[in-house]
Amino acid sequence: MTLGKARPTNWLHGRESFFKYTTRSTAHAILNSGMLRWSSPNTFNDPFDMQFDLYVDLDEERITRLTIDSLWTAFYSPEGIEAGNPFGESVKKYRSVFPKLSREAFGTEFGEVIRELCRRVPAHVSESNLEFQKRMKDAKVLCLSERRDSVLMWSHYAQSHEGVVFELACIPEVDSVWGAAMPVTYSDVMPPAFNDESLIRLGSGRGHSSPHELLNKFVTAKAQDWAYEREWRVVLHFTDASQRTQDIRFSPKELAAIYLGCRMSDDHKKEIAAKIRNNYPSTKIFAAEKMERKFALRFSDY
Repeated sequence: MTLGKARPTNWLHGRESFFKYTTRSTAHAILNSGMLRWSSPNTFNDPFDMQFDLYVDLDEERITRLTIDSLWTAFYSPEGIEAGNPFGESVKKYRSVFPKLSREAFGTEFGEVIRELCRRVPAHVSESNLEFQKRMKDAKVLCLSERRDSVLMWSHYAQSHEGVVFELACIPEVDSVWGAAMPVTYSDVMPPAFNDESLIRLGSGRGHSSPHELLNKFVTAKAQDWAYEREWRVVLHFTDASQRTQDIRFSPKELAAIYLGCRMSDDHKKEIAAKIRNNYPSTKIFAAEKMERKFALRFSDY
């Protein structure tokens, strides 16, 4: 990250750069246009990616019991309750005038309110899923990686090592859009909208349900099989839903380096290097090489 420049407040991480794997022809298109292609989720090669529903597994009686326990403890603690939603604010407001009750009496007093909150959760999740699917129709996504040396990524996305990897720097003065990139979370199961802990915090008035946080959970979930990608992604909403892709310009300052595949011919390397030196003079150029005794890549100045 550039020294002396404050990180924009909308940035979500402290990374200095990300990497974009491309074929050789795509690399030429990017260098010629100065633009990166963002894609609609329905173009992704993974049929589950942003095309699933969040869910909630809720044992109403158990969650109600645990929530009442949590609320009772916080309600009568010296510190009091730290309100995180309107129910918590209401409880906090009347705490000082509320009589001291036994755990059983407290459960009778608040049990039905908490049960009703629990009953509303599945409908809330269903409504959120409908909204997410609607918002994804006019969204475009830029997918990046946190590593430049994945042999699999070079094989799958960079033309079997004949392609290119771009290093995109996070530059505060141009407010690089990937400053708002979010890391993908990998799992064998689809993510629940709420786990037990978050449900208990919600029901006891100490947590909150943010549509933005739920949307981010939906956007950043992928199957464990994709974990090798170490992906981060940026989502642009309110784009033209009739277009499957959108090309968006980046600053030449953001192109920190370019990495040429270990199988790229010398002529193709010279062609891309000449384009970089003419149009992106501050961009560093590296060539990938196979290591002698490891199944790995190393990079040297070109």
